[in-house]
Amino acid sequence: MYDAASGRCLNDTNQLHQTVANDVPWTTAPRGAELFRIENQMFVSGKPLYSHPQYPVYDETVLNKVLVTSARDRDVLWVSRMAGNLHRVMCYSRIEDQREKRLLSCWTNGVVTGIAPLWWQLSPGTVAFALAQNAVLVATTNQLRALALSDGTTAWSFALPASPVPWGLAVNREGAILVALEDGRLLAIGPGLGPLMITRNAGDVVLSWSGAGRLQVTSSLKPAVWTDLAEATSPHTVPLVHRERYYRLVEAQTEALHRSLR
Repeated sequence: MYDAASGRCLNDTNQLHQTVANDVPWTTAPRGAELFRIENQMFVSGKPLYSHPQYPVYDETVLNKVLVTSARDRDVLWVSRMAGNLHRVMCYSRIEDQREKRLLSCWTNGVVTGIAPLWWQLSPGTVAFALAQNAVLVATTNQLRALALSDGTTAWSFALPASPVPWGLAVNREGAILVALEDGRLLAIGPGLGPLMITRNAGDVVLSWSGAGRLQVTSSLKPAVWTDLAEATSPHTVPLVHRERYYRLVEAQTEALHRSLR
């Protein structure tokens, strides 16, 4: 890590320049591919960039991590601990007193010192995590769950056709969910609709979906001018061209699936 103003390296050089028997270079510096911010401090965890994506690495510096997110008056933490292969989601009233100290204690101990959560849920096998306005999204290798921010109960769940890539989960401002899958597909779940599946077939892009949604397209998101593809039915094939194209499904009658995310 580097200081943005001066360019000075902030890493502990004593961790980087070490040798063991026969002067073999050895380091205890973090080598993970994931960055976590807790207040004014940065932490590194996750698998090393050079490791195989399909093979697990059993090391505390890889598996111990805490993601801190906030929405409204709540702090939501996703905690992973190597001991016991434990994953869990914990929700607190926004922590004000000794905020940095308490949150940092969670990185070390797996719990926030001195404060009980409003609710918590085990989340074994978590691959990706995202926080929406009124819900917490947790993706495992085969399922996407929405937990109500108010009490942690499961608002809905959705079976995934393949495992997401690590952290391959996002929610846009309209409440639509995007899930990047390991098999190369991008899964888009729109309000009140089944998923919009995007796959590649030779020189074409194939869009498929279920339900009575209308497919729309825009060439830009700044601003987005959506146009109905009135004749489009699933599956819909479009040529793969070197131009920006964005697609979505819209449904005027119901938004039940994502009402909890807004």
